[in-house]
Amino acid sequence: MNRVSLLKTLEFSGYRLDEEVLIVRHATQKARVRREKGIPTLPEIMATECLLEVYQGYQQSGRFKHATQIVSCYSRGATPVQTVFYGVFDVLGNYPATEGALIAGQDWLVRRYHNPHFEYYCLRPQVAETDLSDQCLINWGGDYRRWIQPLKSPGRVSDKDIA
Repeated sequence: MNRVSLLKTLEFSGYRLDEEVLIVRHATQKARVRREKGIPTLPEIMATECLLEVYQGYQQSGRFKHATQIVSCYSRGATPVQTVFYGVFDVLGNYPATEGALIAGQDWLVRRYHNPHFEYYCLRPQVAETDLSDQCLINWGGDYRRWIQPLKSPGRVSDKDIA
């Protein structure tokens, strides 16, 4: 069986990919723990307009340090191996978390992320000729515990297969 490359599929669809690209998977696990901390679950975040974009901008300091872009995905189903493509985002810069974007009614963003251990990465979504959001199932592979991985960097490509 021939493998279908995520990188080739994204480029064919019209996404522009630079040399420093991370692939990020937002997981649906730990719903009980999230609720106890007052943080919405991933489906709740995705149901609120623009909240996933803001939420994924808050990261531990240095997490997206060298990335010029991220390929954003989310887990679907009982296993994190089933991952769905969400979008490609250009990393425009980073700021202290206290200067990050906020959404009305989402006080948990301040409680959770406005501290010295986090930064806010300003992310701009790319628009492609063919929108693959929520339509492309990715095989995350055996290293499913790592939710952030290099997808493409100078001299190295760690591509994913489309399932």
